[in-house]
Amino acid sequence: MGCFGVLLGAGTAWWLWHGGNTVAACIAAALALISFWSFGVMHNYATEAAKRRSGYEGGFSDFTAREVDEIPNWIGAVNLAATIAVVACAAYAGWQTFG
Repeated sequence: MGCFGVLLGAGTAWWLWHGGNTVAACIAAALALISFWSFGVMHNYATEAAKRRSGYEGGFSDFTAREVDEIPNWIGAVNLAATIAVVACAAYAGWQTFG
C-alpha cells in the first residue's frame, strides 16, 4: 500500500493523541511504524532484484514486474494488514470525534 498506510497512520495517531485517546494513538503509531517497516523491506527486496539488471538506473521505482514478483508474499501481507488496521483506527477516530 506504500506511503498511504504510513501517512494515514501518522495522521490518525496525531488525531487520536490530541483527542485524548492515548492508547488508540499509540496503536495507530505502532501500525504506522509497521507499515513503514514493511514498505521499506519490500522496496529493499525489489531494489536488490533490480540491481542484477543491466539497465537499472537506481530510481526509486525503477522496477520491472519480474523484480517486484520477487518480494515475498508474507511481507506484502504484513503491509496490507497494517494498512487495513490503520484504516480501521482512522474510522474509530472519526467515530470518536463525530459520532
